[in-house]
Amino acid sequence: MGKWVGIVVVLGLAAAAGWWFTGPGSPAGQACAKLETLCGEATMPADACRKELEDAPDSELDALETCVQPANSCLEVTGCLAGSAARELAVGALRGVLGR
Repeated sequence: MGKWVGIVVVLGLAAAAGWWFTGPGSPAGQACAKLETLCGEATMPADACRKELEDAPDSELDALETCVQPANSCLEVTGCLAGSAARELAVGALRGVLGR
């Protein structure tokens, strides 16, 4: 019986860690939570924001998190998101022009 309890506990902890590191604890989750906190849920709910950022590269998410964490207003967070999108657009455009 004790063995099964241990297995259930380990599986529960693994599921919780997976949820945390892909959801609220991830860089995208933290940036989206800050957006929702400062701008309100009507602007963009955190779940929808995380869905939009799920395909972003890790380097872009790290840069976004670095920009968003010290932000104190909705405008600052929105600027971080806009800058991140513009950077990704510029990189894609350069790849298209240079053929890389």
